[in-house]
Amino acid sequence: MSLVKDKKILILGIILVVFTIIYFIIANQISYAFEPEYDMNAAYEATIDTIKKSAEYYANNNPDIFAAQNVKVIKVQDLIDQQLYTPNSQGDVSNPINSEETLNEKRITIRKETDGIVVTIDK
Repeated sequence: MSLVKDKKILILGIILVVFTIIYFIIANQISYAFEPEYDMNAAYEATIDTIKKSAEYYANNNPDIFAAQNVKVIKVQDLIDQQLYTPNSQGDVSNPINSEETLNEKRITIRKETDGIVVTIDK
């Protein structure tokens, strides 16, 4: 009778250990399923799009910049100086693709055309 009780306890212990291992493996896999993926190219495009919108706002609110010619070249730093784009705490616009590079010196070309303002940023 004692041998049967020992087998039941041993089998119950093995089942508990196997269940625990399977549970932690499944819980680990599920936890990674909810981890957001960071797409550096999408973050870069979003940053560039925001800079373009700020430059367009700058051009619409300062029509006198087109007095001499229909093309104006500025830098991202000019938008920061005009308080139209907010940099990080160090005053830099960080590049999401290359963390050691800043976008402050990127050239922005603003063209005034008949159908509106066209903004391009050098890559």
